[in-house]
Amino acid sequence: MNTDNFYEILGVSRSASTEDIKKAYRKQAVKYHPDKNKNNKSAEEKFKAVNEAYEVLSDPKKRDMYNRFGKNWKQFQDSRQGGAGSDWSNFYSQQTGTHDYSYQNFEDVFSGGDFGSIFDSLFSQQQRAGARQQRSRVQKGQDVNVEANITLQEAYEGTTRRVKTGKETIKINIKPGIADQEKLKLPAKGMPGFNGAPNGDMYITIKIALHDRFTRSGSDLHCELPVDLYAMILGGKVNVKTFKGTVKLDVPKSSANQTTLRLSGLGMPHYDNPRKHGDLYLKLQAELPKNLSEEELNHFEALEKLRNH
Repeated sequence: MNTDNFYEILGVSRSASTEDIKKAYRKQAVKYHPDKNKNNKSAEEKFKAVNEAYEVLSDPKKRDMYNRFGKNWKQFQDSRQGGAGSDWSNFYSQQTGTHDYSYQNFEDVFSGGDFGSIFDSLFSQQQRAGARQQRSRVQKGQDVNVEANITLQEAYEGTTRRVKTGKETIKINIKPGIADQEKLKLPAKGMPGFNGAPNGDMYITIKIALHDRFTRSGSDLHCELPVDLYAMILGGKVNVKTFKGTVKLDVPKSSANQTTLRLSGLGMPHYDNPRKHGDLYLKLQAELPKNLSEEELNHFEALEKLRNH
């Protein structure tokens, strides 16, 4: 718009009232609004000039300076204030290739008018700006949770597993004595970060399968041990299979059924110190003899009579 006359830009006389200036600005702003003039440089320049003219003429002090000094009013004002005044980039900016408008000025001018589409476009521009800001935000990647299933013996001895992290497969070491539901952390092996942020972490939950003989309580192991009746009564040695191998257990004479015996150091290793172990507790379960011969039955009958004599 090749004119420096703000009144001509808005199409009003120098004696126009504030309300006349506002109405004229409404009309021009709608006509040259960028949303109605896509890729139209001429309309963009006119829209910029309309905003500049309204910014000055709607302010009584600025309008008075403009009326007195014309297009040089700004330089005169700056010289009086001892510094550079604000530019028009509050209304329009091409530095980022986007339009930046002052919402406060539009709200003041268009209040009460039928210009909802203008406000809608402004809000959509603000939302797009918010989306751009969201896309540019640095954000750590999400954590990933996976499970690793192992046996109780593997938990006793320690073991390894392979887990896939993105495009690579990593071998993880599981230390002896690890507990069920224990979580292992692999730093930065989760989802990729956003805009250069660090990756998330991977957490591996250990799940230990139930054993067919042993149950676990912390670092201790418990087991029911079948022992024949004769060893329970007369005493003797019984072979016991442990995670360290087979050991011999001394069964005391006249052991009551479900008596619990302890084997020190034959439990699970301590996770923080695998050289230390818990204990193994054995509950004796008496086994009655089967398919007794007639002679054996006679001996039991004799024993019964002896006990009841």
